[in-house]
Formats: sequence, structure tokens, C-alpha cells
Amino acid sequence: MAAIAYITDGKMLELHRLNRNSEMNFWRLSSKNNFRQFNVGDLLFFLSKDKRHSLNGEKGIIGYGRCESFFKSNSEAMWNKFETKNGYRNKIEFKNALKKLTKDKKLPKQISSIYLNDAVFFQAPIFLSECGYELPSQVESYIYLNDEIPLKILSFAKESPDIWTMNHETEDCIDKEICRYHLNQIINKYNPIPLSNNQFKEANRLLKEMHSNDQEIYLFADKIEAYKIMDKEINIYFPKLKGIDDRIFIGQAYLINQDINKYHDRIKLNFYFVKEGELIKW
Repeated sequence: MAAIAYITDGKMLELHRLNRNSEMNFWRLSSKNNFRQFNVGDLLFFLSKDKRHSLNGEKGIIGYGRCESFFKSNSEAMWNKFETKNGYRNKIEFKNALKKLTKDKKLPKQISSIYLNDAVFFQAPIFLSECGYELPSQVESYIYLNDEIPLKILSFAKESPDIWTMNHETEDCIDKEICRYHLNQIINKYNPIPLSNNQFKEANRLLKEMHSNDQEIYLFADKIEAYKIMDKEINIYFPKLKGIDDRIFIGQAYLINQDINKYHDRIKLNFYFVKEGELIKW
């Protein structure tokens, strides 16, 4: 599971915060759809240019959002699709902001964006140095964060959610993200199940169809398992494949259940096999 800290315009984020937006379109000048290692379900942390450490000038993280989808188009279509969720009050302000960031001060032909949901803002900036990471001074746009750093940021965030945007779901959102990171750490401990190319393609097809029908179901990165996190339950989905002994998945499920209880002992895990258009609960 990837996480990125992206240097962001604080004024744009402030408009989202004041509007209490839990969803936003995070646009950028690059015409590439996404990052090299960043997928649906991953977190983007807002590294603000305007919230700096009083002693060393380090940029602070003031919130995050979870990737829901990617989008690429020209500025006109981007505004028509997302409007103020682009972070500006009107189309003129949005286009002026784009022009300021280009070398020739003209609108780019295409820009890309990451649509974020479950956005959470912090009462005070969280500094990466407080989480054991020294932010390189030469960073101009973004950095990847390993699993331990996002977990530390999320733990700090639980103690300091933004009062203005906070609601009864804010703490649940943070708890789910912490749980999501623990799940990914656990699943990455296990050796991948050996599959042929055709078996791997079939597994991905089955699980991606599930995600298209239920946007809260996510695939583990580079794996053939999927999951859905609810309030006090987690569903884990395994593809039922020809030529693969079900007992391999059952053994893996037993280990996942043991490990997740070390972090979240009150969460119930449910396991399913996924067949063509069918779920089989164990």
C-alpha cells in the first residue's frame, strides 16, 4: 500500500476545509494519470507550503484524502466535472492558478487529477520529523512514505482532528485507515500464492468486478486478495480458481486472523471465496 506526501497550496486546502469538503479533486499539471506506485485506496497527505515549523521552516502535513479515481482532461472539462471541488470558488480563479504554475503562463493542454474521498484535516500541522522522517530540502512536489510513517501520522491525527470539519465519522475514518495499513502490512508478510499468468488474470478480473460493484472493496496492491473495512468487521475475499487448492487460502486466512487481532482485537473477520457472480462465505 502506497502513501504520498504532496506539496500543496495551503489556500486551496483552506477552501476545502472551510467548506467541510470530505471529497475533492486534487489536480496537478502533469498529464500523467497517476504516480508510478499509487493506486485506488492509497492515501495522499497534504504537505502545506503555508504551515511551517516555527524553528526550522519544515513544511507540515495538515490532512489527507484517500484515492477514489484518476482523471485526465483539459482545464475546461476539469472545471465542468468537479467545479469548486477543484479548490477554487470559480472557473476564473481555477484557470489563473493553473497559469501561474506554467512556465509560459498559459493554460496547459491537459492536466491530471486524483479524486479523493474521506478527507480529514488536522487541528495543527504534523511534521514528518516528529514521525522519524527527515524531509529532504530539495523535494519540489511529492515523496513516497513507507508504511510506518503513515501509521505514525494517523496516530497523531487521532489526537488532533480539526474542530471545524470534525464530525461523528472523522474518528471512524482515521481508525479505518489505521486498520487498512495494518492489513496491508500483514498480507505483505506472506509469500505470494504461485499462479500461472491465466490464473492471475482471472483472479484480478473477479476481484476488480467486485470493486466496480462495491467501491468500498479494495484490492491489496500486487496481490490477489481483496478486502472491505466496516465499523466492527472486515471482509476478506479470495478468488476461487481452478487448479488451486482452497486449503492454501484457508491457511492464509487463519494467519491473517491471528495477526489482525494483535492490533484490533474487537474486529470480526469474515472470509469469502469469489466465484463468477457469487460469494461463498466460509
